[in-house]
Parts: sequence; C-alpha cells; structure tokens
Amino acid sequence: PTAGANLFELANLEARDDLVERFGRVLDTPGQVHEVEMKVFHADGQEVWLGVRAVNLLEDPDIGGVLINLHDITLRKDVEDQLVYQAFHDALTGLANRSLFSDRVQQALRRNLRTGGEVGVIFLDLDGFKSVNDSLGHAAGDALLRDVAKRLLEAVRPSDTVARLGGDEFVIVYEPNRPGSGKLVELIDTSLMQPIEIAPAVSVVCPASIGTADTRRV
Repeated sequence: PTAGANLFELANLEARDDLVERFGRVLDTPGQVHEVEMKVFHADGQEVWLGVRAVNLLEDPDIGGVLINLHDITLRKDVEDQLVYQAFHDALTGLANRSLFSDRVQQALRRNLRTGGEVGVIFLDLDGFKSVNDSLGHAAGDALLRDVAKRLLEAVRPSDTVARLGGDEFVIVYEPNRPGSGKLVELIDTSLMQPIEIAPAVSVVCPASIGTADTRRV
C-alpha cells in the first residue's frame, strides 16, 4: 500500500463496511487488541492480504491515538488456500475428491429440499482402463484419466460437480430437472467413445459403464 493512504479506501468494497464496524469496536474498547485479515489494493493495482492489529490508546498520555500495525500475509494466505485446495481436490485430474463430492451432495440435497427439485448423480467407471494401465504403463493411464476428466467437465455446466472417487471411478452431481438434463448421459457416453490420445501416435477408445440416480428414486 502507498504511504499515507487511507486504510478504508485501500480495502475491497466487500470488506469496507466490515472494516468500519470493526474500527468502531476498537474505539469502544480502549486497551483491547483487535485483529483482522483483509484484502487491500496494492499501489500496482494487485490485491494483497494484510494482517491488521489495532488497539485504542487514546487514553494513554504517551500515545493519545489508535495504534494500528499492518503486515503482509499474502504468502501465508496463498499457502493456506493451496492446502485447502489439495484437501478437497484430486491431485492427478484437479477434479473434486470424495470429500468435496460428499459435501456438494449434501448442499444440493438441502437446497433442493427447500425448492422441491431433485438431485441427480451419475456414476461411471472406465471399462478399458486396467488394460491401458497394464499394457502401456501408468503414465498412459494417468494421461487417460486426465483426458476423461477434461471431457466430463466440458459436458456439464459450471454449477455441476465432477469428482474422481479413486482409480477409474468418476461421479457427477447435477440437477435433473434442468433443461436438457436427459441428454447428459448420452453426451458423456458419446464424448468418451471418441479416441483419446495418451501418447504421441497412440490413441485408445475407453468406453464407460454409466449408472444414474436421483432423489425421485431414493
């Protein structure tokens, strides 16, 4: 942040009201240390994370003001975000893992309980994955899984969740009452029947066994 800049003006619009409220608490509690983490705009326009410590020392004759200490915690926040991402995503494909899949299903069930909609789930495993892994090696198998993940993501909407449960097992959480949802399985099946290049000049076709379920049949 630029020297002499107003802290409230540096804060993101979303955090500004909260910052004003917290500063009011600082004024109301002399001598008590308050801490907050916030995003601000750097002089170059980029967003950075700041750790803010503030204490009201207006009654201290040697200080006579509010003491605020700022330190850049951007690197720490980036590491925390990376750890959270790793905890909920598959390392090979970048898809949601089993933990995030379970959380998304629970969220969808709660949301649709209020709206009266249904939650749909598609399960699939690759029929030819083991033969690719055994005959061409793990690198080829990994390339196959990454390409399948990419194709599944291309077939669904951003609001849907595609997860890898492990091995060659994938699952998709979607809302079956959306327009065109009945064609989603057909779209996925057609996509996976297209050749997948797993190495230079080496392509395979790896169809999948697909099953579906939704809350109307639970």
